[in-house]
Amino acid sequence: MAVLLPETDAAQAPLVAERFQWHARSAQTPVGVTVSFGAATWSDDFESPAEVIRHADQALYSAKRAGRNRLVVWEAERRAG
Repeated sequence: MAVLLPETDAAQAPLVAERFQWHARSAQTPVGVTVSFGAATWSDDFESPAEVIRHADQALYSAKRAGRNRLVVWEAERRAG
């Protein structure tokens, strides 16, 4: 699932993720639920909206590799190298 958060920057992403995680933990389910997130913010260097989604997806897979209930934020500065 993708969630677009207009006017939300990379510093606010952890707050949003924490709220989603709290609700997931609070849900009455027969099995434990974990939620990982990948986030990316728009950069003027992007050529299309699909590029920011691709970076968010890359961040999500990094979060999944790092463990459960994680957030990884893709940052433009990481592109170099």
